[in-house]
Amino acid sequence: MFRELAIVLFLALPMTGQTGEPEDTVDPSVNSMILTRGFMDAHPDLDYRNKGMHAYAKKRFKAAFQYFQRAAFYADKSSQGMLAEMLWNGEGLAKDHVLAYIWMDVAAERGYELLVQQRERYWSLLDAEEKTRIAPESVEIRSVYGDAAAKRRIAAVLRRARSNITGSHLGSTVGSALTISVPGPAGGSRAIDGSTYFDPQYWDPGKYQAWLDGAWKNVRTPKVDVGAVEQVSTTTSVHAPQSRLPEAAPDLDAEAPSIPEHEQN
Repeated sequence: MFRELAIVLFLALPMTGQTGEPEDTVDPSVNSMILTRGFMDAHPDLDYRNKGMHAYAKKRFKAAFQYFQRAAFYADKSSQGMLAEMLWNGEGLAKDHVLAYIWMDVAAERGYELLVQQRERYWSLLDAEEKTRIAPESVEIRSVYGDAAAKRRIAAVLRRARSNITGSHLGSTVGSALTISVPGPAGGSRAIDGSTYFDPQYWDPGKYQAWLDGAWKNVRTPKVDVGAVEQVSTTTSVHAPQSRLPEAAPDLDAEAPSIPEHEQN
């Protein structure tokens, strides 16, 4: 069932024009209106998650893991969940259920239902010895990738990007006639409606996080037919515990994890 969950993590956020979801739940990383190089450069969480998804789909697991880890560095919970899944399944690297649990616990810290439920599944499948290793082995991961550090990183990136946007454009109202020319993902340029591109929910750190939380609100654990071999409840108890990881001081000076060499400058 873990492979099925990995697929759901790919599709955790809805696509524009295909789901009927309100605009504030749309993931811009799959929105053709703003899938542009300039936008994605300013949103490394979405950018590297997308690259990880493409690499994973092509079974380039080592590259996918690197991309997801870079996205995780900027607080992307889907990518943190994918790192956990890859470690649990041994995709592209040796299986490590302890590290998988740690990553899923970090991924679940905002209480997203899908990730909390998977964290609890992992916990139920760990043996006693593995559980004793969780706390000491979690400190570095939580200090670097937990929200206390990672949210501040993505906020800093967004603030820098916003400061480079012409002030009069920011906050343009829906229906504005303003259009801008931005570089496309494959070269060239394209015209984008300014009221979409400059919507504050994509650039203001607080609104951006609220928008991401909203996009996750309706994501639910898939119902997977696992036959007679394994039956796992998809219901999370209201008494499910919070993170089992010990507190860790945020590491704001950590270096960004490496990405595939062909992408490095």
